[in-house]
This record gives sequence, structure tokens and C-alpha cells, in this order.
Amino acid sequence: MRTISILNFKGGTGKSSVTQNVADALVRYHGLHVLVIDGDRQSNTTTTLLGERKRPSLTDVLINTKVSLHQVLYEARPHLSVVPSDTDLDHATTYIKEHPRSYYKIRESLPTLERLGIDIVLIDQAGAYSTVMGALLESCTEMLVPCELEPYATLGLHDMFEKLGKELEDHEIHITGIIPYNTDMTRAMTPGYLTELQQGSYGPYLTPQIRTDTAVPYAQSRNMTIFEYEQHTKRKSRAAQDFQHLADYLMTKEKAL
Repeated sequence: MRTISILNFKGGTGKSSVTQNVADALVRYHGLHVLVIDGDRQSNTTTTLLGERKRPSLTDVLINTKVSLHQVLYEARPHLSVVPSDTDLDHATTYIKEHPRSYYKIRESLPTLERLGIDIVLIDQAGAYSTVMGALLESCTEMLVPCELEPYATLGLHDMFEKLGKELEDHEIHITGIIPYNTDMTRAMTPGYLTELQQGSYGPYLTPQIRTDTAVPYAQSRNMTIFEYEQHTKRKSRAAQDFQHLADYLMTKEKAL
């Protein structure tokens, strides 16, 4: 079973969109049983895939010894389950500091998830490092990093990886990919930013890009993935094609690990 964090320490980089749509693509095109863990108190992935926040949630898993992770799996679609978030998730940070054992509760739950037949876990992380993020990262062996092509993108990646190295000094997470997200090649500076990434130290990690597509926020506003929205509107979406290619990329990376 693979466990992958989708993270970037900057907000608005497409973490939730990547999580939701890659999860659906892995189910649709690769026949996997996918679990999504929403690690962001904003709960965007929860509301898109489940339609609303749910309790018990990830918060309850972290602060209540009687609630196990497998007890808060909600079926969102066939073969796609969600561990929801809620606005109380930040309270878990204080609890974990007072009860250090709970820091490893998610990691210790992984064998149970694997026995349930889950093939891959995708974790939608928050936009800033916290104790809760650290606990979720401890359960991961891989990370996907959506990155918008803009000034200082490379510097932001460097700072994030440096912070992770300090916080997770005894736990290694493989960079499975850095995703050029929301790319618009009609903008004058975008090709230059992409070239900067390609030619720099992060070039070997670049995945297929996700192009700008207004269908993505429209889909989320209707609690749909991009594939469901495409079917609903009967209009082809370039983002749907891109997310499918990204899911394909993930599968090829599995063979290389």
C-alpha cells in the first residue's frame, strides 16, 4: 500500500484539486481502491467528495483513544473512501503535544487499512507545517508537490524541503513528483518559470503539467471531480486529460520505487 502526501507550504497551489481528481482517476482508469485523508481544517476535499463535513473525523482519531482510523472511513464513490476533516482539527495539535503517543497513531493504523484492501492513500495536507501535518507525514513514504509557475517558486520549494528535513530527520519521504499546476502558456512569463524548474535541481521530479481550466473550480462548486463534471456537462476538459496523465505517471513511478 502506497501512502502519498500532497503538500506545499503555500496556499492556493491546487493541493485539494490534485488530491480529489487524482484519486478519482486512479479508481476510474487503474481500478484501485483509494483512501483520501483530508488533513486540512478548511475541509475542501471533504466537502467536494462527501458533500459536507462529517463526524467522527480525523480530529476524533487524533484526540480520542477510542476512535480508530478505520472507523471514520466514509464511502464517497465506489472504491473511493474519505477520512474527513473539520474546523476543529487544529485542536489536535495541542492534544498531540500533551499526548505524544498519538503522534504515531495514523502510521500505526496503516496495516489495518491494507487489510481492508486499500491500495493507495492520498493525504491532502494543509498549507503550513503543524504537528498534525507532521503526524500525517510520518505515515507517508512519498510526496507530490503541486507548484504554480510564478516568481520565487523554486525558492519556495527549497525552503519547504529544508523545513521538512529538519522536522522529519528520522523519517525519509521520497519526492514522487513536482506538479506544474494551473499552467497557462499564453502568459508571457510562464514558459520561463517552467524552464527554470526543468533546468534546476528539481527538473528530474517534474510530472505532466495540469493546465489552467475553469472547469476545475466549476466542478468543485458542484461537489464533483473533474471527470464527473465532464460527464455531466458532456464537454471535454483538458484538465481531465491532464489529471488522467498524472495518475498514469503515478502508476509508472510505483514500478520504479
